[in-house]
Amino acid sequence: MSGSVAPRRKQAMEALQTHWLSLSKLKTAIQASDVLGLAESMQDMESTAIVLSTCVHEFFLALRGVKTLLQRIEEETGCDLSPLAVARDLRLRALYEDILKARGTPEHAAAKEIFAAFVRREYP
Repeated sequence: MSGSVAPRRKQAMEALQTHWLSLSKLKTAIQASDVLGLAESMQDMESTAIVLSTCVHEFFLALRGVKTLLQRIEEETGCDLSPLAVARDLRLRALYEDILKARGTPEHAAAKEIFAAFVRREYP
């Protein structure tokens, strides 16, 4: 088994457990007709669904031997980010795309530094 499969499986299982708990809270709020609890539970459920989807997709890619976006970002920049950050932050994705576009040009180093500075500032 590839070295990246086991940690990806663990992350996917943890994300599944967290999502399952958020669904349980949602069910409780629905049964109690708790408006505030329902609003909070829906927001939590949406966040955990994003993380679960990202983790399962990364596990799937790891099983196939394909590098994930998170792995490519870490290799390219040295920045270790959460699946949620990459899934939600369009600025992060745009800056990473700038790195890819600049590959093989003099602007490549500057694009990597801009990305790294953004990560340090937004994800301390």
